[in-house]
Amino acid sequence: MTKKRKLKKSVKIVLGIVGILVILLIALFLLLRKPKEETVVEVTSTPTTTSTPTPTPTPHPYLLSEEKIQELHKEYDEDKQINDEIVGVLYFNSGIIHQPVVYDPTNNKYLRTDWRTMNYDPVGTAFMDFRNDLSADDQNTIIYGHYVYESYSSDRTLMFTPLELFRDEKNYEENKYLVFVGEDEIRYYEVAVAFDCPLITIDGLQYTLDDLQYNLIDYDSDYFTTYKNTLKEYAFYDTGIDLEQDDYLLTLQTCVEGQTDHRLVIIAREIKREKI
Repeated sequence: MTKKRKLKKSVKIVLGIVGILVILLIALFLLLRKPKEETVVEVTSTPTTTSTPTPTPTPHPYLLSEEKIQELHKEYDEDKQINDEIVGVLYFNSGIIHQPVVYDPTNNKYLRTDWRTMNYDPVGTAFMDFRNDLSADDQNTIIYGHYVYESYSSDRTLMFTPLELFRDEKNYEENKYLVFVGEDEIRYYEVAVAFDCPLITIDGLQYTLDDLQYNLIDYDSDYFTTYKNTLKEYAFYDTGIDLEQDDYLLTLQTCVEGQTDHRLVIIAREIKREKI
């Protein structure tokens, strides 16, 4: 009995010691364990440089696209192969007129002649004045084209018929730009004056008024001042464009329906010319 009590007592002592050791180990583990440090991520903003976009130049409203220029020039080349008297293509940016232009030293040949077939055609072909020479830098280039009476055709787009649109100021802005495309260059114009020119008849021939001679090739400075002032009196409206002595002009002439003693005249001022 004594030995059993001693054994139990020894076991208890051992277990107590083990328990104490376990507690000490746990305490030591807790003491040695360091709290986990929080990782702080510092966000540094990288300054961004906002680049100022390079402004895209706005093309002038009178300019045609390169594609359109090449199309018109190709048309000129093809027309020239059909008829060697072709001197250019007249084209309004709005599309109201798009015509080949011929040259004839008599000013009569194409009045009633189709430029393609050379057959009779009552509406004829637009032609440049026989005194003009595109290589001579004339101050005023004149092109004539028929006005087609509505009683003959209801198509108001034939030849120079659309020029009647310029009688009404509301049609001016959208139709004021035009070009003339020749062999190796394009000339840009803007319409400056639109008016009806009265004619006087002498010995069966019709003449313009002394101060309203739109059909001169060149103007001296004295007469040009008189001419410019007279144009202001006859113009349908003020376009805001003041013609100057050194301006190059393109003058388009057609008839006035029902008035054989008048001509509708459109005067355009050259803005620039470029080689093609």
